[in-house]
Amino acid sequence: MAKDNPPQQFQPLSYLPLVRSISEGQLADLRNLRRKLAGARAQPHVFDDATIDRVIRVHTESLGFLPYTRRQLNHWDGARPSASEREAIQRIRVKTDETEQLVREVLTLAQEIKAGTIDKVLATDDFELGWSALIKTLPNQTAQSAARTDSSVDADPEQLADWIDARVTELAAAGLDDKAIFEAMAVNHMTAIKHLLADDNLLDLCSRRPSLARYVGIVEDVMHRLLSEATQKLASYPNP
Repeated sequence: MAKDNPPQQFQPLSYLPLVRSISEGQLADLRNLRRKLAGARAQPHVFDDATIDRVIRVHTESLGFLPYTRRQLNHWDGARPSASEREAIQRIRVKTDETEQLVREVLTLAQEIKAGTIDKVLATDDFELGWSALIKTLPNQTAQSAARTDSSVDADPEQLADWIDARVTELAAAGLDDKAIFEAMAVNHMTAIKHLLADDNLLDLCSRRPSLARYVGIVEDVMHRLLSEATQKLASYPNP
């Protein structure tokens, strides 16, 4: 049988300055943490799992302490505080409400960042990491298209290879350079291209299709460059 929580031990009004100081310090820390987490949304890999797990654990627990603070403030309201003490109690009550809001925002940000910590990045293979970086370089509309599955994904690899080979040949004949060919091919077919790049028989497919081989080389060069840049940037960040 679960035991009831012991009754709260209320403190006298002489503790008011201490509680006010603790409340102000906690609020300042929360503002700084929220700012740091919000700034890391675009680069969550500056945090590791242990740090984010600790943030989530500590601030989940802190939510559980807020009702105690509110009950203490209500107790002081009935303890005949002076005018200045009553004003201080109200200020703490406002800060407690703000604290709760900030804690919830911190927890939301921490959960979002948790999906992209350095531990998650290091657990991702080079192909997926490079592909993710590649998609982020595309214009927004093209990137959204790349995130969807197009009908050619289900096509036979030989047929898909033939189509890419013919299309790249056509673009090259029109005078497009590698960058322009990459961008033109990115529209609507990036998901199918990803499947083809991961095909076990890619080398054989390319050996019989020179334009396909050229395009695979273009994509791999872009992915390798982006992966190298991401690795260098990651190494430049200090430990959190």
